Amino acid sequence: MLTVDLVADVFGLPAQVVQDPVSGTPLVLPIGRHHAGGGQR
Repeated sequence: MLTVDLVADVFGLPAQVVQDPVSGTPLVLPIGRHHAGGGQR
């Protein structure tokens, strides 16, 4: 099962679980290092 802890352990990124607005199922979203706008990497 995919969990926020597993995402953090494997990818080194914090994550959040939200409800998918289309399907209503859980959706795991990684919170990346560049989460501010601007499109720069």
